[in-house]
Amino acid sequence: MLDTVPSAHRLISDHYARVAPMLVRTFAGIPFVYATFPPSQNGDAKWHGPRTHARDGVKTIAVATHSGTHAYLELSEANLAYAVDRCHAVELHSWTPCGDSPYRARFGRILLSAEPAENAMLAEGASIVRDLLRAHGLDAIALIAGASGVALYVPFADAPPYAPMRAFLDAICLQAVAQHPQRFTTQPNTHAAGRIHLHASSNAVGRFSALPYSVRGGAAMHVCAPVTWEELFETPVDAFTVENFPERLDAVGDLFAQLLEPLASQTFEAVQRPALMAAPTIPFAPRMLRLRSAICMEPPNPPQ
Repeated sequence: MLDTVPSAHRLISDHYARVAPMLVRTFAGIPFVYATFPPSQNGDAKWHGPRTHARDGVKTIAVATHSGTHAYLELSEANLAYAVDRCHAVELHSWTPCGDSPYRARFGRILLSAEPAENAMLAEGASIVRDLLRAHGLDAIALIAGASGVALYVPFADAPPYAPMRAFLDAICLQAVAQHPQRFTTQPNTHAAGRIHLHASSNAVGRFSALPYSVRGGAAMHVCAPVTWEELFETPVDAFTVENFPERLDAVGDLFAQLLEPLASQTFEAVQRPALMAAPTIPFAPRMLRLRSAICMEPPNPPQ
């Protein structure tokens, strides 16, 4: 808990000044949105998305969405400083596209949440989802997302369009539920029943989740921090805050970039060729057939 309102903003500002070069190294040029909170950091988030008017020195990206074309802030050190220091941004979110196209994915994301957010349960669940990804030649970077759970970032070097990539990750979530129905759910508002809620719905243009190194709203001001898979089993999801994260950076540096390097060449194209799974052998067969069609870009085979 922080003692004063000014110290809260100062710690947030200092945090982003430190991690801004890391964010730019990996995410330069992508559109982002931010959330502000009351000065105490308690209370509801106020989201600041597309810009309604231009400001001098603030660079934006025009993005066509289902609701029209909107101007989003472009991620750069200057725009991060503007959002944090001028607008008091706390959380930073994006749909993590490529820097040269907001319509193609640089990262896919699977989010895991539970109430309460028990570390061992989430770590084991994330490991199961990782194994399903690895069966398709993919791997993921794990982030502890403050008190809310775990996020898995799946890098794609070939910048796939969002629809088939989201269908694939949705199918991975359904496969996890089919194999472990007492552990996982994809149904909303069910994670309080002792199961982990999985979702990949933020993998779409104009949909968001927290970026690596983002502060999370709330009095404790947790940090969305990348961890190794070994650390995931040892580190509480609320381990890092703006107060102790400088020590973490001193110890490991830009861990997200380090974990990304060995995965930088993995592609989505490899998972489109084979059928994802034998849909009739598991629950959710009708939905799995629709997802298989979206992933493989071909009509699905009917159940036998």
